[in-house]
Amino acid sequence: VFVRQLTAVNSSFWIEEVSTTTLQNTLAQVFLNKNIGNSSLEDTLILFAPVLLVVFVGYILSKLGKNQRQRSLLLIGCLAVPMILLYVVSILPFVQSVYYIRYFSQYAVIGVLGIGSVLAAGVFMGNKFIRMFSSVAVVMVLTANIIGLSSVYRGEGKSHFNIKELSQRIDKQYLDGDAIVASGIWEFYDTHRYSSNLTTVRMVLSGDFYGGASLVEDREDLLVDSLDDVVVAKGGKIWFVASGGDVEVPDTWQQISDPVYAGSHSLRTYILK
Repeated sequence: VFVRQLTAVNSSFWIEEVSTTTLQNTLAQVFLNKNIGNSSLEDTLILFAPVLLVVFVGYILSKLGKNQRQRSLLLIGCLAVPMILLYVVSILPFVQSVYYIRYFSQYAVIGVLGIGSVLAAGVFMGNKFIRMFSSVAVVMVLTANIIGLSSVYRGEGKSHFNIKELSQRIDKQYLDGDAIVASGIWEFYDTHRYSSNLTTVRMVLSGDFYGGASLVEDREDLLVDSLDDVVVAKGGKIWFVASGGDVEVPDTWQQISDPVYAGSHSLRTYILK
């Protein structure tokens, strides 16, 4: 993935250019599961907090025994090394940015465990200053993780939670013979994930999704060549999940209800004329 990204990524595609706050923002997302926009004093303070944490963890590491320090560094390095490596590569003038936070998701848990082991060691040190600040840091890290988990549960800023709301609405009124159709691949994936009527979710697959279609491109049972090929039972409804405002559907579809909106997504109901 790294090599392909390095050689083929389009500038300003889904991967943004790195900045002076990229690393801090990554740590903020690791602990808070929340993107920081740098647009308020709160965001600025949240970005500053990881810097203090890194400095304090580094100080405690310098006070630990050799074996314990090596074990903690091994855990922390699982997160820190990929972050720093991709950051350095991304600031090179002759390559596009390859720094993408999703690349670190599998290492984040290990890195957090390493940071936690250092702070836990600080709590039991003989130095009163280190014990006090380690205890405060432990409370802050645990609080940040709780806030982060709650933000994930609430679905803050996540478009697929909008799809979940629409899928639940479909499930309440869905009848045998109906069809569920998604306007694009990402709407399809989320609708398929949250709908209890999986066998009836269909989509038209067209365009380049940069590998995102690999799970469905050979699934003829999930794809239709065009919206004209959507089949429903006599009197059955077509539940159309789309992104954005206006949608284009075949002339043979007759809309029978007003659109229902959830975030940037919409749900429309049709029957065949």
